Amino acid sequence: MEYLDQVWDDFADSCGRGVRVRILMRAPETLSGSDQAKQRKALERLTGFLDKGLSIRFSSKVEIRGCITDPEGSGRALFLVEEEGVPFFLREAALTNHPGVTRALGTMFNLKWRYDSAHMPPI
Repeated sequence: MEYLDQVWDDFADSCGRGVRVRILMRAPETLSGSDQAKQRKALERLTGFLDKGLSIRFSSKVEIRGCITDPEGSGRALFLVEEEGVPFFLREAALTNHPGVTRALGTMFNLKWRYDSAHMPPI
């Protein structure tokens, strides 16, 4: 979650307004040691919001990274395809407010959430 600092204020504000936030992360055992440390630091910061509408789950593979808002309504999505070994600054991100694309990404997220992820382990 290299960008957590950039979205922190909006994230905290959303949780404070009762917005349900779900985060799907790579399972710690699938990460390098340095990435595990980064993830642990992010989780320590995020756990204070678990009682304020935040849910976190883990999957061994997260094929698309990004943010999806209101996929059943007038949704928007910012996403990029996971590319092992390619630095973030070389990856291309896409931003869309197309309802079909946003709904499809939301459906994929829900399927990963329900059938291909596990609850957060203790940190």
